[in-house]
Amino acid sequence: MVSTFAANANWGEADITITVSDAPLEIYIEGGNRLIGTTTDFMLSATKSIDPEDPTLSTADWDWNWYCEDWTDFGTTNSLYGYGVDETQLTDEYIEEYKSFVPPGCLTTAGANLMLSIATTGNDELYIPAGAVPADKLYYFIAMGSIGTRNGKGYVWVEA
Repeated sequence: MVSTFAANANWGEADITITVSDAPLEIYIEGGNRLIGTTTDFMLSATKSIDPEDPTLSTADWDWNWYCEDWTDFGTTNSLYGYGVDETQLTDEYIEEYKSFVPPGCLTTAGANLMLSIATTGNDELYIPAGAVPADKLYYFIAMGSIGTRNGKGYVWVEA
């Protein structure tokens, strides 16, 4: 109950409900958002991610899952996946095309599921061997980190 008084007069009372929720994890991925060669290994690392409630906690103690989406057919830019994009500057047609696009999973050069062919669970780093990503592909890698019921998600792209 909150009350407001002035000159010994009650100006009003109200009940206020304050809901406090846990801060989401902040996921930062290094090693992406770049062109890659098909003959070179590369590593994506989420080790710089932070827990705003305990910044000293190592990301090695978090639970991790990595995913990959093939955005090649959508185009070489995906503004709605980007950080800091002013969506008011995008056309309605672009937004509708984005909403209707369902990206397939990523495939290796040999046509196998990329994420099944590399270790993707439990690690804050993702190692992708040379030759795994086919030429002329735009892949978005997604890292999902969690601690108990709290989680966060980060994205980076690579284009071979």
